[in-house]
Amino acid sequence: MKKILLLLMIAPIIGFGQRTGCISGNCNDGYGTYVYSTDGDKYVGEFRDGHRHGEGIYYWHNGTKYIGNYSYDNRNGYGIYIYESGSVYIGESEDGERSGQGTYIFGNEQNKGEKYVGEYKNGKRNGQGTFTYTDGTIKEGLWENGKFIGKEKGKLLEDIMLGCWSLEYRWSDCTGDWYDGENYCYYRNGTFDNNWEGNIEGTWTVNGNNYSHTNNNGTMYTGFYKDGIITGRMISYQGSNGCFKMIKE
Repeated sequence: MKKILLLLMIAPIIGFGQRTGCISGNCNDGYGTYVYSTDGDKYVGEFRDGHRHGEGIYYWHNGTKYIGNYSYDNRNGYGIYIYESGSVYIGESEDGERSGQGTYIFGNEQNKGEKYVGEYKNGKRNGQGTFTYTDGTIKEGLWENGKFIGKEKGKLLEDIMLGCWSLEYRWSDCTGDWYDGENYCYYRNGTFDNNWEGNIEGTWTVNGNNYSHTNNNGTMYTGFYKDGIITGRMISYQGSNGCFKMIKE
């Protein structure tokens, strides 16, 4: 690790040139600088038997660089990738690919600030890991070839509720047809409203994934949130019972 820090300190003073091959130091068994192409790909670090071996920095001409461990020309062990996009990977590599435990922080404009912490294999998210999105959503669990296949931990229901939802309902034993109901819009202050049939308003609360709201006409809804849908029971202001479901618009 001390060697990596030293490399970071001296790297900015080494510029790209048009010469190729070993341009300074000992590129056979020691410490040297080797330029691989006139485009500027370059390695600065330790060598053994003419191979990149030990700790060093590899610069690609597109601006990407790797700072870390090598084993006979392969990136193996702990290292840091700094990509042209501004994204950064800090962690383990095997045979030149992200493999093992690592942290990837996105630096591109589209995903800037998002972060994955967990296991990698063959350059992709594989194994246990946690992905944190800029909107606060967290996916924590099992990943396979870059795709999430495990349990998702989303935002709190009190945050998910904010916005407008479409409601459907059916009466009595809940086995009949579904009917279109109101479209409710929920606000941070615990109120909701609706401009359909008499400007319905009311209050809402959540407790964990349990949800309830009461209209100003006395109709009450209690339900449970799962996988983007709220389902539950309702009691109308007329005293009739039924079931409902809501999906966010």
